[in-house]
Amino acid sequence: MRDTDLSMFDTDDWRQVEIDLGIDGHVETRVIQTKKRRGVFICKNVVWKVNLLGEPPQLEDFQSLKMEAEVLQQLQHTGRVPNVVTFIEYKHMEALCLTRVEGHALDECEITLSNLIYIQWDALKAIHVFAKLGFVHGDLAPYNIFLNRDSRLCFIDFGHCYKSSYISAMLRSLFFMRIAHPKFNRPYLVTLIRLIEFSLPDSAQKIYRKFLRINRYQTSTHKHQSKYL
Repeated sequence: MRDTDLSMFDTDDWRQVEIDLGIDGHVETRVIQTKKRRGVFICKNVVWKVNLLGEPPQLEDFQSLKMEAEVLQQLQHTGRVPNVVTFIEYKHMEALCLTRVEGHALDECEITLSNLIYIQWDALKAIHVFAKLGFVHGDLAPYNIFLNRDSRLCFIDFGHCYKSSYISAMLRSLFFMRIAHPKFNRPYLVTLIRLIEFSLPDSAQKIYRKFLRINRYQTSTHKHQSKYL
């Protein structure tokens, strides 16, 4: 990596970041959040997550990539998360390289009532394992849960992950917890509500969505801009 002062060039000059990381010409998909100074670069076999930090470095509504790397290393043996390839701290930039998860996010899969039961069971097993280790994912939305080629669920984007006791971790991972809750927490209930909707016929989806509005369940219907943000 060349000795480039990343604090000096414009936040829009993400091409320079690609050059410095040695991935220029190998990026298949890139998603840049200019205001947050965050970028994701998806290559053939790996994914790079990059934060450009201010001076002094500040992280507001997400954890540092160093913390995310530490969490993933502790969960790596579960086989439910991407493997950490490398982590780099370079002046005013931090970059995390992960193995690319094979398969499709749940919001891209064809969900039926028959495979919905299996997905729920496998998700509960994974959440239970994370909770036993004291971790709450923090953003269990459909776009952060992948169904791989072995029909096994894998979880990405641990930027909102935090530590908790087992019981608290299970409750916070599954349901909305409004008492002493962190700044951001999207529980698995959100994904369950969406997956049930995906599995229903079109005519039944309209009735289901009306039921959700009556009961004030609010779930996002837009596609997430990146599966790794």
